[in-house]
Amino acid sequence: MFIVMFKKFFVNLKNIIQTIKRKQNNIVSLILCQIFIVSLSFSAVYFSFHISKNIEISALLWLWQHKTVFLLSFFIVFAAAELLYLLTFYLYVPLFIVYPVVIVFTFANYIKVFYRNETFVFSDLLLLKETGNIAGNYEIKPTNSIYFSILVFVFFIIAAILIKRVKIKLIPRIAIPAAGIILFLFSFNSIIMSEKSYLEKKYQSTTWDLKKEYAENGFILGFTTSYKRSIFKIPDNYSKNTVLSSAQYLGYDSVGQKQDGFTGELPNIIVIMNESYWDCYNNLTGIKYNQDPMESVRDMMISHGSGKLLSPLFGGGTSNIEYEFLTGKSIMFYPPNSIVYQQYITKKQWSLAWHFNDLGYSTSAIHPYYHWFWKRSTVFPLLGFENIYFDTDIKYTEKKGNFTSDLSLTNEIIDKYELLCGNGNIPMFNFSISMQNHGGYWAGIYKEPDVQIHLTSGNGDNTDAVCEVFAEGIRYASEAFVALTEYFENVSRPTYIIMFGDHAPSFSNNKYLYAMDENGEIYPEDKLNQYIAPIIIWSNTGETPGDIGTVSPIMLTVEIFDLTGLPKPPYIKMLSDIKQTTAGFTSLYYLDADSSVVTDGEVKQKIEEIIKNLQYCQYDATLGRNYVIDEFE
Repeated sequence: MFIVMFKKFFVNLKNIIQTIKRKQNNIVSLILCQIFIVSLSFSAVYFSFHISKNIEISALLWLWQHKTVFLLSFFIVFAAAELLYLLTFYLYVPLFIVYPVVIVFTFANYIKVFYRNETFVFSDLLLLKETGNIAGNYEIKPTNSIYFSILVFVFFIIAAILIKRVKIKLIPRIAIPAAGIILFLFSFNSIIMSEKSYLEKKYQSTTWDLKKEYAENGFILGFTTSYKRSIFKIPDNYSKNTVLSSAQYLGYDSVGQKQDGFTGELPNIIVIMNESYWDCYNNLTGIKYNQDPMESVRDMMISHGSGKLLSPLFGGGTSNIEYEFLTGKSIMFYPPNSIVYQQYITKKQWSLAWHFNDLGYSTSAIHPYYHWFWKRSTVFPLLGFENIYFDTDIKYTEKKGNFTSDLSLTNEIIDKYELLCGNGNIPMFNFSISMQNHGGYWAGIYKEPDVQIHLTSGNGDNTDAVCEVFAEGIRYASEAFVALTEYFENVSRPTYIIMFGDHAPSFSNNKYLYAMDENGEIYPEDKLNQYIAPIIIWSNTGETPGDIGTVSPIMLTVEIFDLTGLPKPPYIKMLSDIKQTTAGFTSLYYLDADSSVVTDGEVKQKIEEIIKNLQYCQYDATLGRNYVIDEFE
């Protein structure tokens, strides 16, 4: 009986829908379709602002107060929806593509800002697998705006069912989409994409603070701009003569330093890039710890060597920092927010691994996590590593918190030294990336009674637990480094071990963790420290390089050769010469030769001239035609 009634209901419903559609001629259907697309686009923009801002005031009021932002955002969404409709004449196509994409991407941005203080940018689409994996460490709950947007989506589905599809003859059916595509490309380029577009004139750009940029322009414009910035542009006037002129200006010599000038025993070189290794004890000036998490390495940093890394990134982007160090190439010359490993390494590219292979080293890379993360399993062979180990390849897998411990990584490095180098018969170059201290830093990750570090003065909120858990991870990392040096202390071959942090943790831009000035803002030196990570240098040779100062990753590459005394290949020799003027640079900071942040106009001009010429040399060596710089010759 129930089944019969159920069938009868759906038959009647179907008849009602067909009756409604029969009353619509082509003109009425076309008008309804356009009303549908306009309403769909407006709703997508409305909920995008409502979700991303999570504002108490009406989103409509905010949009009214920011009409230009709204109109540009609406144009982007409407143009995409209209184009998809004209290509198919099915309302379901823009409905099931445009609206969900806007809502899902906006919510992804909201979650990323909430947990990591970072915006969702175009290049994140290349990291969907990595993002899905890391997302398991965070608690993700839909907001009320998400639920409302779903209800509206259901309404649009019903509306699409009730609107009759426009019937059109073959020739117009071909001509209209073709005209639509031409109009779309022309208008989208002139209003959005070109360098002189209306968007460029109205967009409030703060590339050094994307969170602020997205807040002022809205997610749709922010994400669209991140796409524009992701488009790689060949340096203006790139040619053999231009590169030759730049190379001569920077003192590039294709011969470099002769290897036979080195007469000593080739040393072991072990480099650890430690996840989010950062001096929270000294940097977080608004809170106090009961002990220094880096206590175990402080004396070593004085008696052996230390420095500071000027990281080009904050809170993430690990693979870009390792790219700079391994290759001596700056990410400044790639589009903002690029992931070099994901986007630009498709063929063999020079790195320290290739160089040490040629010298007879055993080269290895170890990362105790998934092989696909940052596409490392594809990239590492192209960078010259002979022996590559990920989570399924390693022998030591004990975890601390959510990830493989730093002590396990220490044991793995020792194991691979004994396995690959015949206990010292072959020199080792090893590059390892730790994973233990990756976020999120939730209370309870480390269990009592192992926990030693607590705040003696904090904010009294959930950031206290985050700061404590993070510091505990720094303690474990420091102790694991000491354990590694204790093993190699007894190795007869000269050995250099360098550990550096890749970037500060994402929570460290919370201004309430710092002492503040009279205006309630953090001091400039504390802002700088959000881009500074420790470098620890140890050697069993008795040499004491002391404090090497602050360097950017590409200049830390130079330091490897200065520390060991090994002859420099041509490109590194050129960087070494540049280091006489600048110890490094990022998109935010320039350093002078003494590692101080540049404020002097004349010095800044010199560095900018170096950067301009270096861009041509780097492009020629990596993505260009190797007119002048071929590092594999």
